[in-house]
Amino acid sequence: MLKPEYSIVGVRENSPAFLVDIKKGDKLIEINGKRTSDMSLQQINELFSSEENRKIKVTLIRNSMTLSKEFVLKDPIPYQEN
Repeated sequence: MLKPEYSIVGVRENSPAFLVDIKKGDKLIEINGKRTSDMSLQQINELFSSEENRKIKVTLIRNSMTLSKEFVLKDPIPYQEN
């Protein structure tokens, strides 16, 4: 059985992930020590939208290099109509 593989599809400017240099196209391998291949997309989204000030540590692959990044979740930027 094939395991899912997840890639970053976008990073909001000035978000915690942006500030630690997580980029579109990075392959997401682990979140807080748990392999993403054993997780559903819903589980991953729930982790990234969980409580403010939660520390998130991710392992990524970018251009064949393994990278570790750590950031703290912040309240999302509220929607503003221009």
